[in-house]
Amino acid sequence: MKKHLLFLFVGFAVFGQEKPSKPHYEFRTNLLTMLSQCNFNASIEKKNATNYSFGISMGTTQSSSLESKFKDGNTAYLAQWDVTPFVRYKLSTSNRSFYFAEAFGSINQGKYKEITRTPATTSSFYQITTGSYTAVALGGSLGYSLLVKSNWTVEFLVGFGSNLVNTQHSPAVVSRVGLSLGYQF
Repeated sequence: MKKHLLFLFVGFAVFGQEKPSKPHYEFRTNLLTMLSQCNFNASIEKKNATNYSFGISMGTTQSSSLESKFKDGNTAYLAQWDVTPFVRYKLSTSNRSFYFAEAFGSINQGKYKEITRTPATTSSFYQITTGSYTAVALGGSLGYSLLVKSNWTVEFLVGFGSNLVNTQHSPAVVSRVGLSLGYQF
């Protein structure tokens, strides 16, 4: 009889525990780069009951002014798209407003131009050559997130990374800067 009561008590203790809150998702878009660079960037993040969360961000640039600066000006690189998976760690204890640190990887693609020297039989000449690059970067960011109203969030993020692959034709530094508006569900 005592064994049955012990099993019943242990069963209630195990199954009667409060389950952790369900993980939820947050979708956000970067308003700062959308307005300043015509760069559309969207992110989805899965938030867990722990201080860690992870997600993916995708962006594309469609700016005629950046294209003309690349074509006619002295801009050497024109980023066209990127896919950025990230992992975040919440540094504050509040769920309403908190600071976070982020580690990210980035697969980025774009165009480059460079001045090359072409040897000829009697003399050499210089010309501008263009091409495309695909690179992989690793980096880190710091940010602040604020829950504004029920499920709406505002986020500020600043971070930098370095391209590790195809470094001859890609930019050395990849930035991750934004002021984003998000919705949790």
